[in-house]
Amino acid sequence: MTQKLIFSPETGVLSTDEKQITLTEQGRRCLVYFCLNEGQLISRETFTRDCWGSRGIIVSDATVRQTVFRLRRSLGELGVNDDILQTRGKAGYLLRPGVIILEQAGQEETVIEEETAEQRSPENLQPVLNKKATRSVIIPHINWRRASMLLGIILICGSVGFYYRFSGLITPIKYSVMREDKGRNFFVASWVNNKEVNSVIDRTSYWLARENLPTSDSRYIYINGVLNAYVFTMYCNAPIDDEGAKCRSLTILGKLHS
Repeated sequence: MTQKLIFSPETGVLSTDEKQITLTEQGRRCLVYFCLNEGQLISRETFTRDCWGSRGIIVSDATVRQTVFRLRRSLGELGVNDDILQTRGKAGYLLRPGVIILEQAGQEETVIEEETAEQRSPENLQPVLNKKATRSVIIPHINWRRASMLLGIILICGSVGFYYRFSGLITPIKYSVMREDKGRNFFVASWVNNKEVNSVIDRTSYWLARENLPTSDSRYIYINGVLNAYVFTMYCNAPIDDEGAKCRSLTILGKLHS
């Protein structure tokens, strides 16, 4: 009989009666997706699109396979059979139904609220005497309705001003081009000229090798922009959306030498 697992979608904690583990943020997202589609055969393209593409993130097949492998390894650490999360070749993935139970949020809070209400019943309340001397305080009359309306207007105006002041400074980056070269995966921002993509990747790869940058620390290269002789990049040891990824910025100024 297969052991049941309890999974918390909010915290990413996967547990049995004896032990528990905490998944990474990306692992948590993917397992939630599998649980919501348990018993269904999900193609690799659909899985990649819903777990990464829907958030504007482009990942390689290696990253997808690595994520599924880590999920399967986590299940194995809890003593669950490997066939719970199945890989069916090119057909895709399937999570066996009825094995992983999603934890329902709010159960503990309900118990606490009921106990608190019982403790606050009139029978359990004790009178509290204020031993300090009291004194008269004159409070001026305030038109709270007018004050709240004025405060609301101030907040709305401030929010609108803040939005127009800083909206131009926040631009999401979407990577639309990917190429593998010398053990590194290159991702290029969508606004980079398509005619320059290959030359920019070759130039970046050349300078990374020339500077003896370890491949283990720069397996994922993100090219964010090109301006004249400058190439603005960021290199990571793991996909940028992974919780444990370590990334650094790098600006390249130099030509490709043969």
